[in-house]
Amino acid sequence: MWKKKRKMAVLLSFLSFLLVISCSGCTADTESPKPLWVLLEGYHPYFPPDNYDIPTRFLYHLEYVTGISREDVNVEFLPDEESERAVRLASLRTEIMSGGGPDVFIMRSNPISEENSKYWQKTFWKDSLMEKEQLFPNIRASMENGLFLPLDEYLPSAQYLNIDSIHPVVLSAGTTKDGQVLLPITFTFPVAVYEKNKLEQPDCFPASWQEATSWSDPTVRAAYGGFAKNQFSLLFPELWDTSSEKLLFSRGELLQRVKEALKLEQGLSPEQDRIFPVRFLHHFEAADMSPGLYYDRRWNGSVDDVEWWTATSEEQRQSIAEAPQIMQPLYNTEGGVSAGITSYVCVNRNTKRPEDAFRVVDFLFKTEVQSCRGENDVIIEGLCRQSEYHIEFFGIPARNDLLKDAKYSFGDHYLGQLGVTTSPNEELFSEYTALRNEVTHARFYGTLDQELQAMYEACLEAENDEEIEKIVSKAYDTMLMILAES
Repeated sequence: MWKKKRKMAVLLSFLSFLLVISCSGCTADTESPKPLWVLLEGYHPYFPPDNYDIPTRFLYHLEYVTGISREDVNVEFLPDEESERAVRLASLRTEIMSGGGPDVFIMRSNPISEENSKYWQKTFWKDSLMEKEQLFPNIRASMENGLFLPLDEYLPSAQYLNIDSIHPVVLSAGTTKDGQVLLPITFTFPVAVYEKNKLEQPDCFPASWQEATSWSDPTVRAAYGGFAKNQFSLLFPELWDTSSEKLLFSRGELLQRVKEALKLEQGLSPEQDRIFPVRFLHHFEAADMSPGLYYDRRWNGSVDDVEWWTATSEEQRQSIAEAPQIMQPLYNTEGGVSAGITSYVCVNRNTKRPEDAFRVVDFLFKTEVQSCRGENDVIIEGLCRQSEYHIEFFGIPARNDLLKDAKYSFGDHYLGQLGVTTSPNEELFSEYTALRNEVTHARFYGTLDQELQAMYEACLEAENDEEIEKIVSKAYDTMLMILAES
């Protein structure tokens, strides 16, 4: 009897095991993988996704290039309306921290400038993404906290992404101790265009911020005054140490930089500020170096180029374009050039489809996509385009091989609207390369940059030194608190 019971128990156990295996197999067979989730931000508010049908164009081109079925990918745009956006961002952060969230992030890291935060808010740009809350307000902290997938093991399988073609300093901003976790798409850095015949010493320029503050030529000082006014945070090579989470400048040093900048700003009369022979480009953009359109940055006697845009013939424009000019980077406090990354792509560490996610990343670095000349040009354009009326971009491509001719351009298909054609321009590309190679530091715009810009704007309106000191001290304390909470 005991033996019969034992045999029966073994048989029942075996049957139960088979049942479990069978049920498990059924579950696995009926449970299909979730579509790849791609989160995008950066479309122009006057060109919403529904107008351009960006998701459809993106999906069709992605399928054609990578082979990933368009029905197996979900494309989501972050909402632009403030309250809706806040709710969605909170939900996304909860999903990410709980092990879910989008597979791929294609994000914009917006420059914060005096021009952006004051002037544009009073115009049709008041609904733009410049002042919107970002999904990753401190992208560096998010990287260090391990939110993104290290890409090093996937890079050798890339078909379009040549890591050696990416600006090395800008590329390094996307690395942590785990490796390459983020890839920059575009970046910008401060540049001044001088009217050559108005310079005291056309072949001599300051090599650092400190030299510039005491430079004899008022034109050069004007350029650095514009630098501080529009991108104060880029005066510093770096803002904080990721290992110690401490600011890399003292309260006293910050106050000193503010006073130096204010002195440069106060040295200009309203008339000089309007027609001074220098053009400060707080966003170094593709249009600044675009073959054929380069003379948009030439001179007509004032910084707004009214004569160029109102010229009635190509001959008149060409005549205006012939005025000699010099383009120079503007140096930070250590004698280097600080760059800001303006758009980037990364993969969620939680993704269940890392290979497919990387194929999307790789797709973004295809020449036709990067140059905005392919079927999917509007994706990169949306990340970078600044205005529906001007050919301007938030930055230049991170790929060093772009901007040299029509094929390797950056949005030059718009030049056709002006009757301008593009062609190889070795001299122009050489000048661009020389400028680009000056970049020594690169980082993402974040909450510390916003705080520094707001602080400097407040100092511009302060009535005395005591008020300035209070503003600077308060901002310094706020930045310490930001780091403590990151």
